[in-house]
Amino acid sequence: MTAIRWTTWRPLDARVGGKLIPASTSAYRPRCRGRVVRRALGRDREGVLDVGKSVQLHRGLAAFFRCATAGRDRDGHMAGWRYREVGLHRRYQPERLEVCWCTAKDGAEAPRLEADELE
Repeated sequence: MTAIRWTTWRPLDARVGGKLIPASTSAYRPRCRGRVVRRALGRDREGVLDVGKSVQLHRGLAAFFRCATAGRDRDGHMAGWRYREVGLHRRYQPERLEVCWCTAKDGAEAPRLEADELE
């Protein structure tokens, strides 16, 4: 398995649909800046809340943020809806959310990048 080359962390806020985030097919990781996330097998010191993939990253992250902050229905973005529905927004505040991503070579690579990160 090749090491994944993630971008630096960027704010995940209402601007994600703009030019700060590319339109490319990518795998992505949202996190809560400055928070440790407890997992079944230990602690995630980076605070990663999810790992996902998107055909158009800027649209996928915009949908995640809308659902995470407005509590929209799960048809908008399942991970964003889940973040809001289970109350993660109270522990991991939306204003502290950041994201990094890895651009995929093609549509088939994005799921592999996601799966590699989840291993």
